Amino acid sequence: MSRRKLPVLALAASGALLLTTISVPAALAADSGVAHGASLVQKAEATGPAIDVPVTSLSLWPDRTVLVPGQQITVGAEYDTRTAQSGEVTWSSSDESVLSVEGDGRVTAKGVGSAVITATDNNDSSMIATASIQVRPVTEETSIELSESSLTLTAGHGTILNPLLAPSLRGAAVSWSIEPSSLGQVSPNSDGVMVFFTASEQPGSGTLSATVTTMAGTAKSATIPVRVDPDMTGDFVIDDKGVLTDYKGKDTDVTIPDNVTTIGCHAFSGSHAENIWVPASVTDIDEEGFGANSYLKTITFQDDDAHPSRLTSVGNRAFTRTSLKEVTLPRSVVQIYDEAFAEIHELTSVHLGPNVAAGQLTYGFIHSPNLVSIDVDSTNPNYASVDGVLYTKDHSDLVAFPVGKNVEGSYAVVEGTVTIDEGAFEEAKLESVTFPSTLRHVGSRAFAHSSVTALTLPDAFETMGSMAFWYMPRLARLNLGGALKVPHSAFRYNNALSEVDLRPDLNRLSEIGEGAFEEIAASSITLPDSVRSIGESSFARNRALTKLHLGASLASIGGYALGGDDNLATITVSPNSSVYSVDSGVLYAKLRGDRQLALSLPTNTVSELIVPADTVEISSWALRNNTALKRVVLPEGLASIGYGAFDGCSNLTELVIPDSVEVSRGVVNTGLDTVEYGTKIRDVWMTSRGVRMARHIIVRGGVDGSFYTDGDATNGRPESAFFGEGMTTIEFMTEAPRVLVLPSTVTRLAIEPFPRGGQQPDIEVYVAASEGSPAWSVAKAAMAEAKIDASHLHVYNPAQLALSGEGVSEAGDGYTLRGSVGASATVSASVEGGVASGREMRVVRVEADGSDTVVQDWSAMTSQPDGSSSLSYTGLLSTQYERLRVDVRDATRIVRSVRLSVENALAPPNEDPSPTPREGTWTWSVRGWWYRYADGSYPASEKLTIGGQVYRFDEGGYMRTGWVSDEGVWYYHRGSGAQVSGWVLDGLSWYYLAPGSGAMATGWVKDGGSWYYLAPGSGAMATGWLKDGDSWYYLTPGSGAMATGRVLIGSSWYRFDASGRWVG
Repeated sequence: MSRRKLPVLALAASGALLLTTISVPAALAADSGVAHGASLVQKAEATGPAIDVPVTSLSLWPDRTVLVPGQQITVGAEYDTRTAQSGEVTWSSSDESVLSVEGDGRVTAKGVGSAVITATDNNDSSMIATASIQVRPVTEETSIELSESSLTLTAGHGTILNPLLAPSLRGAAVSWSIEPSSLGQVSPNSDGVMVFFTASEQPGSGTLSATVTTMAGTAKSATIPVRVDPDMTGDFVIDDKGVLTDYKGKDTDVTIPDNVTTIGCHAFSGSHAENIWVPASVTDIDEEGFGANSYLKTITFQDDDAHPSRLTSVGNRAFTRTSLKEVTLPRSVVQIYDEAFAEIHELTSVHLGPNVAAGQLTYGFIHSPNLVSIDVDSTNPNYASVDGVLYTKDHSDLVAFPVGKNVEGSYAVVEGTVTIDEGAFEEAKLESVTFPSTLRHVGSRAFAHSSVTALTLPDAFETMGSMAFWYMPRLARLNLGGALKVPHSAFRYNNALSEVDLRPDLNRLSEIGEGAFEEIAASSITLPDSVRSIGESSFARNRALTKLHLGASLASIGGYALGGDDNLATITVSPNSSVYSVDSGVLYAKLRGDRQLALSLPTNTVSELIVPADTVEISSWALRNNTALKRVVLPEGLASIGYGAFDGCSNLTELVIPDSVEVSRGVVNTGLDTVEYGTKIRDVWMTSRGVRMARHIIVRGGVDGSFYTDGDATNGRPESAFFGEGMTTIEFMTEAPRVLVLPSTVTRLAIEPFPRGGQQPDIEVYVAASEGSPAWSVAKAAMAEAKIDASHLHVYNPAQLALSGEGVSEAGDGYTLRGSVGASATVSASVEGGVASGREMRVVRVEADGSDTVVQDWSAMTSQPDGSSSLSYTGLLSTQYERLRVDVRDATRIVRSVRLSVENALAPPNEDPSPTPREGTWTWSVRGWWYRYADGSYPASEKLTIGGQVYRFDEGGYMRTGWVSDEGVWYYHRGSGAQVSGWVLDGLSWYYLAPGSGAMATGWVKDGGSWYYLAPGSGAMATGWLKDGDSWYYLTPGSGAMATGRVLIGSSWYRFDASGRWVG
């Protein structure tokens, strides 16, 4: 019950000042017999003293009606004692597309459909009222309809009607007629549109018509039948079946007529009746029949030998929110529905008769805080009362414990009790409970919100219901006994629970359900070896948890099971586990033969993580809040990244995602500037609501791939998003990036039209397809839907990079720069295509071990009139065979690269420095070096040994350099032309040329004391993890040498046998 202070209404009579408090609807009802109708009364207020008026219920008027699109009405909110004042309630609509509502109750019909308007008391959120409103259009042909299809009213009662007009007639005058006129009268409402029809005191039937004149002068009418029934009961509204549907009287002592058979739903809601006498004729009390009457103090049922009560059924919440202190039901009652005695704050005792049937009274007494005794007739065969506590007759079930009993005390459940029923101890103020050894089951919510501080379940205990012990604010210690399962939310939100013993000594527990121990305060938890699974969020948000042990049988950990446990520093696993293992604070699972990264402890301090090669999945939330991480390398073969996997990795700036990834839902809220996926994507979700989003998104391609994002990121919209071929569905249900590149395969594009409540800001959309193509049409339509002008749509062509400059020439798929060591050289880069904005260039030197050294970092390129961009690099040539790489990128962060090989080309091809000619002389021409015999001839299309070195010449007689295929075998010749043997670095890769023959090697090669692997076909030396046959090997980055023994890779140790095979 809420109380409000308000000025009283002042009424003056015969010179004396009479003060009283009435609600406007109540006053209207008193004058006209109408229950509701605040807008028909002009309220007059006089200044008076503020008094404290209790309110127990809230209603809306009208509580239902029909509107046409665009129409507005004001819905009134009324407490049981008065009209609600401004600011006392909060208004809401169930569907804003149908109805909107303002803070003063003004409702606007916005679209066709139905919706519910709700008013909620600002001081008591349980006090709400609703109005159901339908919105339907009326055609110009029909012109007018009425909100009701017929009316049946009790004499003296009334209802509201709304004439529904076609759009062209909005605001037109409507005339009303009643036939016969004696049936009632029509009164205009304050809004000038709706009317109130009040039935006369004389019963009868007829019609009610509403007429409007169209713009063409034609009269259009809507007519409905009206029937007025006599009011035979005065204060009591009783239907023809004997159901008391409403009590309108003002008496405090009420005697219900003896022809009543049923107390209808809410019959006494809001009345002032304090003492009610119920005749023996009543057989049923419907839902809340006497409920919501805060004045009701006593209720007496006629039940004596001369007039035995016929009451058999008591409905749900029949007496709720009354002021009853004691309830004694008649002997005849058989059926008592749920919560019949719930929420009766003054109730101290309940007396049940001999005929109450078995299997009832679950949650029957909930939220009645002062109840101390539940008494049962001793002849009842189904129930018994033991010191005021309700049990089944055989004491096998404890049905209900009176909430107000033994406050701050203790209670021992009767020996022999097997089950404690649902809600039995909910909100009990006990400090301790002792369970008998016979107890096997505790029902759902049995101890919810109770004050018990410690629980020890018996060793033979078996099962409990969901939420059985949740929200126990004082529970500090738990001994789980022999429980077989801990179900959904069983101990959830017990914020003081610091000691949890899952009884590993008994080893009976097999399953822990979703949210079972979420938000508790335990610092250490040991799972018994018998536990097979822990559900989603089972131990989540336990910020006190620092140690966790997983047992031998654990085979499944649900999503977010340890999420939010930000202080978890130690996790151990039984050595007998066949599924889980821990390595340097990272928990792995081996499921279906594949490795899964299940969890990296948030307290880990490593800055770099190289995930093992056989890992195929990163679990949801796996690396959440690993704030020390800066770099993560995911292995080729990884297929999926779970939801929230990297959430909170705020310092993560480099994430290497392999081409094998197909599904990703967890790469948001990190420190990454750019997220780049490969070409096999099927599904990417990057929901950014309230978290940080990468500035650049790259999806190089997909297999019928889809991308989705929504929500406003904390760092604003992305700068760019690039989607390659094979991506078909792309959805930005938020602010779209400034630059968006789409593939020719796109079939669906969605762009949120009104992000953050406004229109999409400037955006440039590129499509890798010609104008008018299907992809172009998809993009154009989506832009139109999002109110983006078509001038922002462009054709996308991949960027093309070319190098030029003195001594620069094309060489295969790269370029060669010829110059002198120590001399200055200038190389110009030119790029066209791609996205015109944001073009930059950098130059990188590729070292002998394959690493990169930046010699010129990203620098803005200069735009040219033809749409291209250019930039030059000038530097000293530091070695004779220097390898450079030129990278360019644009606003999408897509990088295009070419290799630039720098060679000293001024000296003749001489190994020391020139070969000793045999029977000839080396000669230079603009096309290169050739070998001239004394007679003027020269070797062509052949191999020749000169000065102990092997040279090859093309068909024109010019010396060949670089890779040369001779009879199906590859050889390599330096810039001097001499054939190479041993190791050679070409571009970014090392190759091995067999000593003696110079032939390029492939497969396994032993050089010195180490083994190396040269890729079949290309001959390039492999590094990192390698799978050959059924075995994994590790080839040391840089050297390529095969690892043996115990090796630290990233932050983890691995063991390899003498043959190099990984063994664990």
